Amino acid sequence: MRIKHEIGNRTSVPRELVDDYWHFYEGRFVYKVGVIAEKYGISPREIRSAVSSAYAYIDFDICAGCSDKNEEAVETRWRASQIIDNVYYHHFCGTCREKAKVYCKNMSEEDRKIVWMKLSFKYKLWTRLDKDEINFLKALYYLRSWNRIYHEIIKLDLNNHFKLLFKLDKMHLIHYDKNEVTGQIRIKMLKGLKELIQEKHI
Repeated sequence: MRIKHEIGNRTSVPRELVDDYWHFYEGRFVYKVGVIAEKYGISPREIRSAVSSAYAYIDFDICAGCSDKNEEAVETRWRASQIIDNVYYHHFCGTCREKAKVYCKNMSEEDRKIVWMKLSFKYKLWTRLDKDEINFLKALYYLRSWNRIYHEIIKLDLNNHFKLLFKLDKMHLIHYDKNEVTGQIRIKMLKGLKELIQEKHI
């Protein structure tokens, strides 16, 4: 994932200013807006006005569904951070997401989740996980019950492991299902994904 930007030839905005604003490395923006404002002698508001003349987008590489480019246009760092934090945008391009949205339009929330889980399985989204994430996914399968999952892995690092759990849910590799009445939690997986883990193909 990278943030890219293009600046038209006719703009009077310094390229270096736009480069500094969008400089993104290891999951964070390198320069604070205040630092950029001081460097160029302008206000934060003027910075936002200046960068609006450039076209910026997040490059999520190739769409898992259609193999086309998966790019999402952004106008501000705030919007970029929102999209980066939302796994919904990471793996399928806007066209494929819209097709799925239309297909699921009249479905219940549960049925929509199943459709997305099937898409996640069909396009092998587990191949986009790193080694630790894969091991976490497999642990969910082997431990099965929420009681064991919580006490044997989640509690080891509450903050990071809950983030990972919800990432897998947003990728639709699992379904984190919490009963709002009883508070009971279940982790669901598609049968095909369970079989791949059981047969050690994942």
